[in-house]
Amino acid sequence: LIVIVFPRQLARAAAVRNPEQQAKRVFGMGDEDASWNRPCIVEQCLAASEYHSFVRDEVVRRLGLAGFSLSSFVSIDQDEVFLKIGLDRDGQNIRILAQKFQYLMPIRREAYVGFDPNNPGRKDEFGCPVDDYGRPVPLYQPYVWDNDAVYERFSDVDAVRIAMLRI
Repeated sequence: LIVIVFPRQLARAAAVRNPEQQAKRVFGMGDEDASWNRPCIVEQCLAASEYHSFVRDEVVRRLGLAGFSLSSFVSIDQDEVFLKIGLDRDGQNIRILAQKFQYLMPIRREAYVGFDPNNPGRKDEFGCPVDDYGRPVPLYQPYVWDNDAVYERFSDVDAVRIAMLRI
């Protein structure tokens, strides 16, 4: 789970000049970038709270399109919005991203059954290599969806790491 904190209420006097150009800079786009398909902000000057609301909505829209699960809530003192970003550990989006980024996943211990018994080294009852203390030391391989059954389940740490690769 990743959390982004957005300011909610700003001083009324605060204003943003050239808000569309500023918004494009937030998303790493030049003035002539054709991928900017949002309605133009026609005002040359916009209240900072309206600008931040626009940017927040655009962040949520883009993360939603990228397959993230999103939820938000307002802080107790009503001055911030917390956006929670995550990936369903059992969903298809985490698998798509893991394969895209060749994310290393551990092989399940049960997948070692029938593994080369002549391979030297200590192994547990499944054939998985173990360290000097008897703890499994699994093989890690880049994730491939077609081989999903041989990998351990995605952990919370895996979900955060994969989300950070995508963001």
